[in-house]
Amino acid sequence: MRTIRRRRRDDRGATAVEYAIILGGTAIGLVAIVLGLKTTMGNALTDASNSQAVVSDGSTVAPSNGPTSVVLPPAAPSVSAAPGNGQIAITWAPVSGATSYVVTCNGRQVTVTTTNYTCTGLTNGTNYPVTVVARGPSGTSPAGGASATPFTTPGAPTNVTADTNNGGVIQIAWNPPAGDGGSPITGYTVTPVPGGGSCTVTGTTATCTGLTDGRPYDFDVVAVNAGGNSPAASPALNVLPYTVGTNQFETAYGRPVTATPRYSRSNRSQYSIPNGGVDPAACGSATVNNNGAITFTPIAAPTAACPAGTPVNIDVRYRSGGFRTETFVFYVA
Repeated sequence: MRTIRRRRRDDRGATAVEYAIILGGTAIGLVAIVLGLKTTMGNALTDASNSQAVVSDGSTVAPSNGPTSVVLPPAAPSVSAAPGNGQIAITWAPVSGATSYVVTCNGRQVTVTTTNYTCTGLTNGTNYPVTVVARGPSGTSPAGGASATPFTTPGAPTNVTADTNNGGVIQIAWNPPAGDGGSPITGYTVTPVPGGGSCTVTGTTATCTGLTDGRPYDFDVVAVNAGGNSPAASPALNVLPYTVGTNQFETAYGRPVTATPRYSRSNRSQYSIPNGGVDPAACGSATVNNNGAITFTPIAAPTAACPAGTPVNIDVRYRSGGFRTETFVFYVA
């Protein structure tokens, strides 16, 4: 579209400054400003409509007489941007008068005739503005825009640990994933394996209850963000819930404990722990003194053969009218 101007003076002493609006080589509007008192706006417009105007580039155009239809350029598209894994799905409603659209994303431009385009090769966690321009025979629209941040599921939690405690309660702890996939972590889920029981999550810890004592459990810890669930992470070793009963004892790995159990017989003597009297032997060793007190020395850390919560059965042989053997339980956690 161009605007032209011409000054005219007639024999009646009036001067008219004429302005014409040129679109596609046709004058679609004409305005005359009349200078002087010997003419009228009507005369000036009449004279102007009967003559050619000189355009700024030196060409001439004959103003159109009578009404002229004006076709406006397309309107700006209404754009939506939906993030995905390393990509953004861009959509917009059809624009009247448009025959194609120019999409700009991540410094690239592409022309399409559809009303959608997927911008790929993006970095998760980075915000990208996108624009769409409609093109048609009558011109180019203003740009419609939106922005989005691509993302995917987070990485797995790290350094998962499980501690078992008297009363059948197991505490799970972990560190956040190394990467959040480009979207903030919104929470975690912890699931006992095999099923049963439930876990209450607080931050990066969980308390699991309702489990079966003496049963080995694994736990799947999953991070969650807008993209979904991460791969599951688990403790290196299973753990066993336990509840210390009457005439039973507990200790921690690497911490010897001495306890005097209640024997079922009186007048006891000659205490000893027979061969194979510590089961499982992988959990540690035991001695008994002349008063029947048992000292259990557990291994320094849990192993696959002696996971946390393992009940260690210790046999004590003694003489009371004859030789008898009683078994006492020490939980190591």
